[in-house]
Formats: sequence, structure tokens, C-alpha cells
Amino acid sequence: MNCQILRTLYLKANGIIPCEDNRGEWIDLGKVSLDPDWSIEQVLNNEHYAQIRSALAAGEMPWPKTCADCAMLRPHQPVKDTIAQKRIEKLQIETTLACALRCPGCSSLGQLALRSKPHTLPLEIYERLLQSLADEGYRIDFIEYCGQGEPLAHPKFAEFVRIGRRLFPETKQRLVTNGNYSYAKKLEGEYIDEIYVSADGITQENYEKYRVRGNIELAKQFMRDAADPGAQMRPLLVWKYILFEFNHSDEEIRAAHDFAVEAKIGMLMFILTKTEYHSQRYTPQTYPNILLLAPSARLSMTPDFLREAENDQPRREARLNLVHARRWRARTTCHADFMGVYPGMISVVGWAAGLKGQRIRKIEIKSNGRSLGRAQHGLHRPEVSAFLGDPDADRAGFAFAAPWTGDTAYPERLDIHLTIGWGRTEHFVWWAERPDQVW
Repeated sequence: MNCQILRTLYLKANGIIPCEDNRGEWIDLGKVSLDPDWSIEQVLNNEHYAQIRSALAAGEMPWPKTCADCAMLRPHQPVKDTIAQKRIEKLQIETTLACALRCPGCSSLGQLALRSKPHTLPLEIYERLLQSLADEGYRIDFIEYCGQGEPLAHPKFAEFVRIGRRLFPETKQRLVTNGNYSYAKKLEGEYIDEIYVSADGITQENYEKYRVRGNIELAKQFMRDAADPGAQMRPLLVWKYILFEFNHSDEEIRAAHDFAVEAKIGMLMFILTKTEYHSQRYTPQTYPNILLLAPSARLSMTPDFLREAENDQPRREARLNLVHARRWRARTTCHADFMGVYPGMISVVGWAAGLKGQRIRKIEIKSNGRSLGRAQHGLHRPEVSAFLGDPDADRAGFAFAAPWTGDTAYPERLDIHLTIGWGRTEHFVWWAERPDQVW
């Protein structure tokens, strides 16, 4: 039995470290103190953590009534305790419980009434926790600003980023926000590695049905500013779009995809959930069809889906870091970042660029000699320019999605045909037997 509580740490605005930000959020495991003798080791090795470790190792739930409904529990996985190895995969920070929006599925108003103060995290508590983790030799993969409130509602949000950079300069930082703020005023020039903007819809009429009191134009401008191609350093920008019964039409999904491409958003992610008003048009079996409308999008589910039967998962999903293919005397170069095969659907995302002044005119995907269709080419990929040393290669990204009706669950090989000037075609191959290579 496994749970991410032995890999992550969550700090509430009142300084309490809870079990988890799902069912177990009301179970307190410890508290950060400004006492000079306080250490994070007093929390991570106390009786609560001893109970968690012994129960999970025995294949039991630490708190059966709570854990039984927790989306984070993995009953059939072996225990993974990275905290014992002094590594924290994610340090989640709730900067404040405050939020100007009134989303129906959010618990912030109820927690404001029930939870002990303070409701805004003092900077010195945050710094004390990081300093103790640094003193004790812990490594942190990610600091994530996310909680039951809106992180940017904290009046000194940029200072959190500065403290994190000073004490853990190698740790990546991630912000999860509704984006109803000025990017420049809130970040104050500070760099964040990843920004997730939660905006469920592209029109104000549908967006505000869940993001009550929110303004879609503010969120769109926030994403434009975060993706500014003129910035010296830009975050990975992810647009989180939860699918509801009022924002899942073909027209709205296409419009969202068009805006993501136009605004140079790094990733548009459609999310399947079980919350109230969730989309019933798209299910774990049917939602890959979204890729036919938005081929460069990614698909995700809330954690509660992941405890269900295996048939709720994609039949095969290969997340590939493929070898960059560039043949001798070739006039093109090709790279595939991701290939996913779902029941009845195939998706490929990557980039391709012409060399020696050549321009790619068409990308066609074939399987066993049969054309599956053309890829959408010209997506924004600024890192390709730096990789190739070619400023004209910043729109080398491509995305492809098509129905998969083959006799096998997934194709044995995919042929990527790049057509350049004068009708010349160059050909790259992906083999299922060698998924880490492009030939």
C-alpha cells in the first residue's frame, strides 16, 4: 500500500502540516514553529509519521475511515518513502485562504469559517520551514504554490519566490492560479518555472458558470503575458481546462485550441473530473476524441479516477523522449516528444524543421503504408530555435490526432513523412519495438 504523503509535504497558511490536501487535510501531522530549537525532523519523525509508515508497510490504512475515500491512496502499489531518503518530491505551499472567486467546488469559504488563524501565511513561517529543510539536508524537487485559496491573493507573493530561490536555488517552482491578476504586478520580475492557469472556458458566459466572479479576459491576458516571446526567461505555461457540461461543445474546444496556439501557450490540458456539473459527453473511454478538435492538447484526469479499474485508463500511452533524428545529407530533422494511443485514437506531438534553408510544407503520418492524415504544423516551439541555432525554427512544432482503427491495439510502426520544396519527401520511422528511437 502506498500514498504520496511519504513523498510530499503540504504547509497550510496557518503553519500546520496536514496529512494530505484531499480527505486527510483535517489530520494534523505537525506544525512549523519559530522556536529556535524547532526542526522539521521533529515532525517527519514523530508518532504520526511512524503510524503512517508502519501501517502502509503492513498493507493497512493509517486512518481507515479517512483513507478509504482518499484519491491519493494506491492500495496495490508498494510503499515509496522518499522523505526517509531526505528527498521531497513536492513541497506544497498554501500562501493564503483568500480568493476573490466563488467556484462551487472550492472549500475556501468553509475553511475560512472553521480553520484556525492565520489565514494568510506569514513569510517567516515559510522561511523557517525552508531553512530547516536546508539545514537537515533535504532535497526538494518542486515548490508548488497551491492551496484552498488563490496563491496570488497574498500581498507579498513575489517574496515567496525570492525566498525559495535563495534557500533552494536548484529547486523548480510552480504556481497554480486562476490568473485573474496582473502578471507583471504579482510576479515583480521573479521567474517561476511552471505556471498552471485554471480557466474553464473561452467565453465569459460559460467560464463564469464555474469560475464565479472570475473574468476570462483577465485570465487570457495573464496567459498572454506569461507566454510573452520577448521575455528573457519564460515559464512552462499550462492552461488547465476542466470539462463541464457547459463548456465542452466542439465550438468552444476548437476556440480554446485556437487561442492557445495564437497566444503561444505551452500546453492546453483538458481535465476530466467527477465534480458537480462535470461533462458527461466525455468519459475516460471517449475523451481522447477531443484530440480530433484540439490536436496539440494534452489529456488528464483528477486523481480519483486513478484508483478505479484498469479499463478506465488508456489502452496504451507511451510518453517518449525519442532520440533526435537527423540523417546524413538530410534536409530536414524530426523529433517526437509524445505518442499516445487510446481506445480508437492515436496522438503524436513533436517538432520538425527544415535544414539548409528548406521549409517544411506538409507532415503526413502513415501506418503500414496507409495514410492516417496530416499533422498540424507551425506550433510555437521557441526552444527548437536555441537547439538548432536557427531563429526561423521557433514555429517547428507539430501535433497530430486521428482515429485508430487498426487490427492491433496500437501501431507497430509510424512513418512520419516531411515534404519540403519541389515535392521532395524525407521519411522518419518510429517502431513500437524500439520506442526510444526515431529512424
